[in-house]
Amino acid sequence: MSARLFTCILPPPEVVEDLDEFVAPRRLEPLRWTHPDTWHLTTSFMGRVAERDLEALDAELALAASATAPFDIRLAGAGCFSSVERTRQLWLGVQAGADELAALATRARNAAVRAGVEVEGGRYVPHLTVARANRPVEGTKWLRVLDAWPGRSWTVTELALIESHMNEPGNRYQVITRLPLVGGQRYPAGETKGTP
Repeated sequence: MSARLFTCILPPPEVVEDLDEFVAPRRLEPLRWTHPDTWHLTTSFMGRVAERDLEALDAELALAASATAPFDIRLAGAGCFSSVERTRQLWLGVQAGADELAALATRARNAAVRAGVEVEGGRYVPHLTVARANRPVEGTKWLRVLDAWPGRSWTVTELALIESHMNEPGNRYQVITRLPLVGGQRYPAGETKGTP
């Protein structure tokens, strides 16, 4: 038995509500707009994790969170993958707190590796996905629309471990555990190993 897991920062309800109110009247085709219940900022993606590795993973992630102090973050500014001319994914970026988020992502990825779990992904780009396209689209107007959202700030106080149920209707996400950011705890050697 295995599970599709990832770690992330979950925006607080007031940020989700504000962004949802902004996006709701703009949810137009050809984009597939993500549901507010799924909004998050990924810090590591682990694909399939064996049940036998869950306890070690949870313990290592708890260490990573305990070494990270709470930090302020600001979600704002539109971006896309892969290019403006051939947009496949539309997202909001991180205007403040990006360095702290990247450091947490590195710790989360290294924690997974120490727990014997394979981590996926390349260069880390902090973002919250709001829409995807089945086929590449010209994204200029969509970036302008999303860039008009004034943004929101909050203090990040926890790291969430999430199970993704992709084969179920609605791509449901389930919070497995919430790990408080404590700060001041010594982190195991090799903290900078790997790239988020």
